[in-house]
Amino acid sequence: SEHLNYSLSTGYLLLPFVYKSYKQPNFNLYLEAFGKTSLESGKSYMDLAPAVQVILNSRTRVDLGYNFQVAGGIDNRFKRNMVMLRAEFNFFNALK
Repeated sequence: SEHLNYSLSTGYLLLPFVYKSYKQPNFNLYLEAFGKTSLESGKSYMDLAPAVQVILNSRTRVDLGYNFQVAGGIDNRFKRNMVMLRAEFNFFNALK
């Protein structure tokens, strides 16, 4: 079945107050909105996922948050409401 997926994310820097180096850790509040619409049935859903985010050395990102449904209803969803832990590691960085 064909689906249309969409997402929008934003963050708010809590620390550091002043950037001096890309090696400084960042502490952020982060919000992601994402959803899916079935092109066959027209059913859809939208989720919000607020999180606390830490970025280390501009290469490692760790998010801890909660994902919950705010609109719509697609039956048999694997993840409707859940705690989210995301880790992202970037091995190459142009900002050396």
